[in-house]
Amino acid sequence: MNSKTIYPTLVAACLLAAPAAANPTVFFGKLWLLSNVNGIPATFPRPAAVLDATFVTKHLSFFMNAPYDPDVNNSVGGFLNSANHVANLVFSNVVNPAVGGIVGIETPVVDSTAWACNSSYGVYMSFSGQIALTQGERITITHDDGVSLKIDDKAIGGLYSGQTSAIAQLFVFSGATGIHRMDLVYANICGDGLLSFSPAM
Repeated sequence: MNSKTIYPTLVAACLLAAPAAANPTVFFGKLWLLSNVNGIPATFPRPAAVLDATFVTKHLSFFMNAPYDPDVNNSVGGFLNSANHVANLVFSNVVNPAVGGIVGIETPVVDSTAWACNSSYGVYMSFSGQIALTQGERITITHDDGVSLKIDDKAIGGLYSGQTSAIAQLFVFSGATGIHRMDLVYANICGDGLLSFSPAM
């Protein structure tokens, strides 16, 4: 969501979340740029539209200050590499009707150029992989706009999946200690974007 406030504390937390020690794994990421005529809720199932890009990442840590610093990270490449560097970034090279062309590394992630949330499209991303979790571990997801999360195919309740300003949400993992499958989806309709998952991976 757009805001006149840049979130230095949250961005710093996002950057600090990047080092990985406990979870030497990768997450498989998918990215769509979607029309937000009816909003872009960060919910399952994933979009039926042809995806625009795939990549792998060791960390779920991304931010952008769009549209305020469009030359910094309001692009697919800038956003994906804002707090860590993704690997194996591959574009579908299929015309995206929401964007009016083929999505590439320099395509804006959101097209809003004003303080008002007047963009015609935004971003939806999904991540799938494995994570080491300890029973009773506190997990914080900071996001702008929304997220949804599944662990071992079970939805985690209480996370906000709609349009919002930057928000940090905490839950306590109650499952057994060990390696678990994790699926997370994230969306940003317009303006500033932020996703940070803690504990760091």
